[in-house]
Amino acid sequence: MLCNPSHERALVPGRLARQFEVVVGATGFAPRRLRDWLIAWSALSSTWFELDERPERAASAARIGEVAAGLAV
Repeated sequence: MLCNPSHERALVPGRLARQFEVVVGATGFAPRRLRDWLIAWSALSSTWFELDERPERAASAARIGEVAAGLAV
């Protein structure tokens, strides 16, 4: 939900923050916990993409983590 349908869509300015708020509102997850999970997911995904020799996907996953780190919680 946060990064679908693509990393590129998730990185459209403001989209990740809007999706983040939708998920928090719909699930009741603590914003800090969801943000921290998203950062961890981004780091792991970036590593997997790098190991699969897909540097462009690794970079976009890392960028999602950077954006997530800036989300207000």
